[in-house]
Amino acid sequence: DLHAALAFRLAAEHLTTLLPAATRSYLAPHFDHARRLLEGLEAQGLGRWADRVRVIHRHQPLRAPDLDPVIFECVQTAVLEGRRLSIGYRRRGEKAVRRYRVDPLALVFKEGVPYLLGTVSKEAYLVQLSVHRLVSARLRDEACVVPPGFDLDAYIAGGGFGFSLGPTPLELVARLDPDAGATLFETPLTLDQRIEQAPDGWLRLSATVPDTRQLRVWLRGFGALVEVLAPDGLRAEMAAEARATCARYDADPPARNPTGDRRSS
Repeated sequence: DLHAALAFRLAAEHLTTLLPAATRSYLAPHFDHARRLLEGLEAQGLGRWADRVRVIHRHQPLRAPDLDPVIFECVQTAVLEGRRLSIGYRRRGEKAVRRYRVDPLALVFKEGVPYLLGTVSKEAYLVQLSVHRLVSARLRDEACVVPPGFDLDAYIAGGGFGFSLGPTPLELVARLDPDAGATLFETPLTLDQRIEQAPDGWLRLSATVPDTRQLRVWLRGFGALVEVLAPDGLRAEMAAEARATCARYDADPPARNPTGDRRSS
């Protein structure tokens, strides 16, 4: 019916990369039928719905990396069937290809970029492999070994994909410009977040947060509209970055060549 057709069209637009290849192939005729059905009803409400609803990201959007479809399907199959992989992997900035045997545990999409979460060879710790950096992948006839107590949701909640810098959470205390911090009343940073208004009109934020690079990116996004008060180490880190930024902007800008490109003098 029309409601199912709309659901299929939205699934085709937003969920296809999350589905195993076999599932995509199975659903392809349904996706096509739903598209044709809704195109014939553009003058009606449901026919227009998909053209009037959009999903946008809070941060600066980046183009998704190119994926080798054969390698991506192999990775999806390994995760689906719980089988080991032999892969060739090129780390960022390297030309050499490293060879690994991977026990795949999960496929996680962050801002449209797929990461393979698993263990490598006999190492006990978890690694995150950017799928677009795989140059080869081969399924092995061996079942992957899941580390005892592994919990994907707990791993993510603990800052695993915020690029963790330590296992111990931080007791963050910060001052925020009232306009910049207004969204935190509606979309809290954490469940234990506390916000008080200081005598100078600024907001005082307290929250227990994972110690991650993502936290630092979030704080940097406020620029001069935030001041980290605690912990001391994070305050010193943010202060050093602010001084380095000021020094860079106080210096003379790089010279421009006749074409308008900046070049270091």
